[in-house]
Amino acid sequence: MPTYTTPDGVRLNYEESGEGAPPLIMIHGLCSNLKHWDPQARKFGRSHKILRVDLRGHGASDAPKSGYSIRQMADDVAALARSRRIRNAVVMGHSMGGAVALEFARRNPDVAKALVMLDAPTGLGGMSAADAKQSPLVAALGGPGWPAPAEQFYARFFTNARDKKLAAKVCKDAGRTPQHGAVGATQALLTYKMTPAAKAVKQPTLFVAAAQGNARWDTLRELMPQVQFARVVGAGHFLQLEAPDQTNAMIEEFLLRL
Repeated sequence: MPTYTTPDGVRLNYEESGEGAPPLIMIHGLCSNLKHWDPQARKFGRSHKILRVDLRGHGASDAPKSGYSIRQMADDVAALARSRRIRNAVVMGHSMGGAVALEFARRNPDVAKALVMLDAPTGLGGMSAADAKQSPLVAALGGPGWPAPAEQFYARFFTNARDKKLAAKVCKDAGRTPQHGAVGATQALLTYKMTPAAKAVKQPTLFVAAAQGNARWDTLRELMPQVQFARVVGAGHFLQLEAPDQTNAMIEEFLLRL
């Protein structure tokens, strides 16, 4: 796969496919990688240009010891998109990638014409750096015996999964993330102040929740009155992999209405 080097020297692994407008930029979540968008790339690559990227600290991209923040990751993806001359794109983010996509849309309205968030965090006011370091999630992922902490944590997302092979693969993928990258990105997410970004983003937005997700729709609607909500049936947090047909149909309808 091709790579792109950010202004601060981090090599990002990315993949381009398909043709057509609007282009779609797909941003994965914490301890994930660009392959977690495979069903969407196959579906929408028939009619849209697709750009997927491994965020810093994830997948086949470099994992610097520091430099993790939601803003930095959004700037990384924006710099890559500009280098590929992508404009008027629909920026899609799963989980933590939804926060990255939100920040991307706020900072790059000329590149992001619309936003899709898949079971992304909502209601994050942003912890202090000190509190984030002491959080249970950082404690869980920062524990000894890596990659066991990541695999054990991600297994919680698949307690009712029908596809055990898929669940095992996602958990193994999480364990392949460098531990310092996972911890750095987790702290970035916990300290991210989502409210100012949500207020600033005016682009059309689709939020798709998992079947049992706890997204704060009322809060998000107050911040983003343009947001449209949907929920899949019978799928957990990795809805784009567990229920790709449902997820794709919702995204396709949203794209048709832009």
